[in-house]
Formats: sequence, structure tokens, C-alpha cells
Amino acid sequence: MSPLDQLWQNKLPQARVPLIAVGPYSAVTLTALSDLAAEGLIRPVLLGDRVKIRHALSALSHAESLLSGQIIDSERPMEDAAVLISHYPDSALMKGDIHSDVFLRGIVAAKLVKPGRLMSHLAVFETNEKRPLFITDPSIFINPDVAQRIKITANAIDTLQRLGYDEIRVAVLSSVETASESIPSSMEARAIAAHFANLERIFVDGPLSLDLAVSAEAARTKASRSEVAGRADVLVVPNLDAGNMLCKGLNFLAAMPSANLIAGTVCPVVFSSRAAGREERKQTIRLALSGRRDTLRA
Repeated sequence: MSPLDQLWQNKLPQARVPLIAVGPYSAVTLTALSDLAAEGLIRPVLLGDRVKIRHALSALSHAESLLSGQIIDSERPMEDAAVLISHYPDSALMKGDIHSDVFLRGIVAAKLVKPGRLMSHLAVFETNEKRPLFITDPSIFINPDVAQRIKITANAIDTLQRLGYDEIRVAVLSSVETASESIPSSMEARAIAAHFANLERIFVDGPLSLDLAVSAEAARTKASRSEVAGRADVLVVPNLDAGNMLCKGLNFLAAMPSANLIAGTVCPVVFSSRAAGREERKQTIRLALSGRRDTLRA
């Protein structure tokens, strides 16, 4: 069993979850939905241009029988998705084959972000050490300030607690390990880490460089005394550029298996890149639904 599989193992809901897929126009999206519908995990609702959805389904005989009866034609799918979610509180929302900015703006406009919170993105990768590594936020906030990154960090901690982590180690990244006024990200990292000081079984440290955060060898070489060094579960990046390039490097250069999560919303949100493959989309759906219900599968 892979490390990503272990994240959702024994944490999936027992009853089928209505999953409202916005703009499911590609074979890879529809096949992933069909697979999980066949497993009994979800009851897909396909929301968008009916003609485009039916055209995509027509080439997928195995998926058509499972999904063709669940199409809702919509010219404003994000608005209609919000209405459906309000009527079905146990439902989940999924980004299909539409632009991320359209999807994310729709979530905000529909007031699907928890009061007092921020919506943030966590990407999770299976590392060479065969353990999950979460990275936040690689796609929503362009240049978040300290207050925003504190909320982003809190979202990550909440997510890992939901997934069953007993201890959580968070590295707030910079290019250096010592705070310096000449490197603003290092000063911000120190402030964020200080906000989470003295929490039980939750360790947040920064500034930490990437090598020190993830490499036990680097931690030994640099004689680090940090509880997080070499063992980080979460990397909090300083801005979108850093997070986006790090994640795409792991995806396309290192070919690390991955999935994605949206945190801070009132319902589970499935958020995959349009370039994501079938297995990544399925893992993303499973992770979004994990630990959300009182009654879980054995």
C-alpha cells in the first residue's frame, strides 16, 4: 500500500457521497468518476454543458452507463453547484475541466469558505522516502502576508489532524535557516513559527531551508536541533511562485505521485489540475472525502 493510500485508508464514508463535478468534459475526469462510482464511494452529479458532457461520455461505454443519468445542464455551473450544496449538506464539490481561477472565484462568491478562515490549497506528494509530504499554498495566494500564512498553516494542521496524524511537523520555508532582515521571507517565517509555539504534538519551525526541512542527512550535517528538521510533514512556502514551481518540479521532473486538497471550506472540495491523470484524480477525491463523516468504512 502506498503512502498516499494510507492517508485515506479506513477514513472513507460508508454512504455514497453526492459529488458535484463542475465542467466534467474530459475522458480522464469522467473515467475517474466512473471508477469511484463503481466502488460505491460517490454518487456523481455532472454539472455543466449537457452537450459537451454527453459527447465526452459517448466515447466511454463503461462510464456512460454509470454517469449518463446524472447530468444537469447549466450555463452557470458554479452558481448552480452552490445551490445544490445548500440542499445536500453531505455533498462535495469537484473541479472538472474548467480553469482554476473560475472555480476558486465561484467558491468565494458562493460563500463556501468557512467564516473567519481562508481557503487554501495543499498538494501532497509521495516522497522517495515513501512518506507523504504536504506543500501549501502553491496556487491560490500570490504573495500572502504573515496573517494569511498563519491561516494557511492552520488549515494544513487541521487537515493533517483530520487525516489522523498524532504529531505534525511544519516547516516554514525560506532560503536560509537564520532570520535576516535582508531576506524578508526569513523574518516572516520566524513570525509564523512563533505564532504556533508551545502547541502539544504540533511543531512549527522557521525559517528552514528546503534541504534542512526534508533531509535527515542535511539536519545531521548542520547539527540542527529543530524538531522539524529532516522530518517535515508540511512545507509552507513563501509565495505562489515558490510553491507552484516546487510542486510542478516534483510532478514533472521527479514524477512523484501526488494528490491535492482544498482546506478552509464548508464542504469537501476536490481540486485537480487539468493536467492530472486518472489515478491522481481518484486519490484527490478519496483524500477530500477522508475523515469527513462519523460513520467510516472498515
